[in-house]
Amino acid sequence: MAMNSSQRRSVVGIVPAAGRATRLPDRACSKELLPVGPRLISEYLVESMRDAGAERVCMVIAADKHDLVRFYGSGDRHGVPIAYLCQDNATGMSDAIDLAEPWLRDATVLMGMPDTIVRPHDSLSQVRELLERKQCDIVLAVAPTDEPGRLGPVNIDRSGRVIEVLDKPSSPPHNLVWTVACWSPRFTEFLHEQLAVQPRVRAEAPLGLIFQDAIAAGFDVRAITFTGGCYIDAGTVDGLAAAQRLMAGLTTARG
Repeated sequence: MAMNSSQRRSVVGIVPAAGRATRLPDRACSKELLPVGPRLISEYLVESMRDAGAERVCMVIAADKHDLVRFYGSGDRHGVPIAYLCQDNATGMSDAIDLAEPWLRDATVLMGMPDTIVRPHDSLSQVRELLERKQCDIVLAVAPTDEPGRLGPVNIDRSGRVIEVLDKPSSPPHNLVWTVACWSPRFTEFLHEQLAVQPRVRAEAPLGLIFQDAIAAGFDVRAITFTGGCYIDAGTVDGLAAAQRLMAGLTTARG
């Protein structure tokens, strides 16, 4: 049976890890290496990318995050090749992703944030499967969170199409936010072009708003809603504590 165009594309994971972690003071290491349950927090993302079929992972880091390179090395221990790109100025997640554009432009991209806990663990595998089956442009995993006003609530129609992506709304319409994403080369190109021509009201161009721009431009954006899942931003003191409680509970239950 002939493979479709998305199946012929390589699959690359992109991990934006250049943030300065100003919300987590007094750390002895990069926030991506903080222990949460039986893993360091970023390991959950790297392993989920591997399990979703990533052939390599691009990790975008700040120049002084040597501990990430020391820990992950070639990626051999985690079962997926890992390469590193240096973002000299941490101007946000969208710019970090775009830094890897030469390596992403012809690939199916798996994206997640390395200081978060996402459930279910196979969210990336499921969004990739839907992207390939529907031949759409972007698929978002959506799950409940306790802090929708700090994250990206998503409005979805009955068919599963995304009609709106918000960014840190003052009055969130609900608690369902996007957690991880998978997209085609078309969106990688769109992101690159938007960052090149879009006037910056602020230093950071939120990725959720670029998703929204893509919807406005006619992109086919779908979602899988995991109502029994969860999303925890562990980049704050309270979020890290919540993530540690969750994973400790899951480890105890499995034991």
